[in-house]
Amino acid sequence: LEWLEQARLMMPVVLYNRTCPGYCSVNVDDAKMGALAARALTDQGCTSAVILTGPPVFEGMEVRAQGFALEGGRHGMAMPATHYCENSIHGGYEAVRRRLAAGWREALPDGIFCGSSSIAHGVIRALWESGLPRENWPRLVAVGNGAEDQDKAAVPSLSVVTLPMEQMAGECLRLLLDLMAGEAAPPESRMLEVHYIPRESCGPFRPEAGTEG
Repeated sequence: LEWLEQARLMMPVVLYNRTCPGYCSVNVDDAKMGALAARALTDQGCTSAVILTGPPVFEGMEVRAQGFALEGGRHGMAMPATHYCENSIHGGYEAVRRRLAAGWREALPDGIFCGSSSIAHGVIRALWESGLPRENWPRLVAVGNGAEDQDKAAVPSLSVVTLPMEQMAGECLRLLLDLMAGEAAPPESRMLEVHYIPRESCGPFRPEAGTEG
């Protein structure tokens, strides 16, 4: 991004979920993504939670964690610890196995916020192998950046805050075409909505809390 800002490319450019002075972009509200996850967990009675995510590769990942911590704290949830792992099913699986060996088996958090659907699927597998009663598992919410049918088919099915990747890609193309046609100009930015989808791993918002935060 620093290079782009200095280069000032003289061609139509649209950034995907990134911002840089002088360029157009298509984004989501990363802070809201974290806040929606925290609301889902606290509305289900969670008083403690942790974040399990991959090493941050762009600012938005850290903003999601900050949004989660701020909203969770506002609703009385203990400030979460953040555990980093490989951003994959294997990464989530190994991270939970390590935490179980280090004390989680005796003191599980009430909730877990995963930085990706892949990590969450690994979490589910590790919890299943642990032999812990299903009713004692933490409630689980993930950033929904994977295949929806896989999230629905998990046992339990995975509750997510949607990251509308395909819609964002389509909007990037539309904005690029508008730039080429002279119907848009830098630094126009378009924001797409994110939504919480409750499934079995974490229930819905309380009725009085609404659905969008």
